[in-house]
Amino acid sequence: MKQLILIVGPSGSGKDTLLRWAREYFRGWKGVTFCKRYITRVPDENEDNFYVCEKGFETLEHSNFFAFSWKAYNYFYGIPSYEIKEGYCNFISVSRSMVNKIECMFSHVVTIYIRARKDIIKKRLLKRKREPVEIIKERLKRYDIDIMARNRIDFINEGEERVVRENFLALCRSIINDFFYKKKGIT
Repeated sequence: MKQLILIVGPSGSGKDTLLRWAREYFRGWKGVTFCKRYITRVPDENEDNFYVCEKGFETLEHSNFFAFSWKAYNYFYGIPSYEIKEGYCNFISVSRSMVNKIECMFSHVVTIYIRARKDIIKKRLLKRKREPVEIIKERLKRYDIDIMARNRIDFINEGEERVVRENFLALCRSIINDFFYKKKGIT
């Protein structure tokens, strides 16, 4: 069984920071892995991705290297098939637009929708200095896009960092225990 835990939300909601905390916390846990994406953008300090040029991405895509891929904000993103492991809880950061497609491909999917107020997201986008103001405005236009998901859990990423971190890790532990360990009979 391949269990997917999708991390989705608007740009600036804090997905990469939350995933970094989870990678650190769950390092060494049996049956837990964090899938790395291939992106046609050099990763920043919070991301753990593989950079690939557009031509290389196209080559990989045409050779069925990716389990799924998408385009957002003029960048291409892909999750390689080998990253999604059988018998594991696979944490994956994906576009909100991919949730329904992934749910059609995999039967065991939980979606954590990362939320924060628009003013907080704007401050985060400006602070990370990854893209020009025009692109930030485009990203903020997509703030209100909602999704339907079979197993959706909303997580509010606002407030004191220590509390947010503890709450997110508790949520992840709960999902791992409920959807993985109990189903496999592991205690």
